[in-house]
Amino acid sequence: MYEFVHAAPETRTTPTRMALTAERAGYDAIILRSHTDADEYPSFDMPDDPPVPVHEGVEVRADNVEKLHERVRRAEREDAAVVAVHGGDASINRAAIQAGVDLLAHPNGDGGGRGHSRSFDHVLAREAEEAGVAVELSLAPVLRSSGGERVGALRDLHVTLKLVRKYGTPFVVSADAYTHLQIRAPRELHAVASLVGIEDDEFERATTETPRELLEDDGASVEVVE
Repeated sequence: MYEFVHAAPETRTTPTRMALTAERAGYDAIILRSHTDADEYPSFDMPDDPPVPVHEGVEVRADNVEKLHERVRRAEREDAAVVAVHGGDASINRAAIQAGVDLLAHPNGDGGGRGHSRSFDHVLAREAEEAGVAVELSLAPVLRSSGGERVGALRDLHVTLKLVRKYGTPFVVSADAYTHLQIRAPRELHAVASLVGIEDDEFERATTETPRELLEDDGASVEVVE
């Protein structure tokens, strides 16, 4: 079972600490997905002998398509194990899918709730499936909110789940941890996923099979569409 995490230098938690906590929680490996939204590619202080495998990925964040293209190219040049894009805007979502990146994270932004507009629809779900781009169902908005905000996040995730189910789009499930304290045990993550409506076999595929396939597809090139 894999977990996608952010680590130093973006956060105060080192990859080593993330790996140790993940191993104790019951994970088989972690995939680093710290943001790159500056001119420099994030550099990790990678552990020499981690308790579980640590795969160096990146989550590209950009406020326009041109910058997205540049940062996706940089991630490819740096041989990132997984290239993710921080979505939430329809044009960014579409550009990420057209580029054939590994993972579209936060396809509707970082949360949900009242007045929240959806930027991931049936058209993009179908295009993601055709391009082989996985979509993230981040449980962070549910795990780190309460009341109406939590209800809105559950509703948003359920709508996305229905879309990826309908078109057979691959998806991953993650707690999107920024510190070791935000890593949740697989059983707890599974319980929250069930609130969204994710079935047991879907959870297994989203936390084990699909992440493994993303890593195995590391040799595939990303096509940046101008």
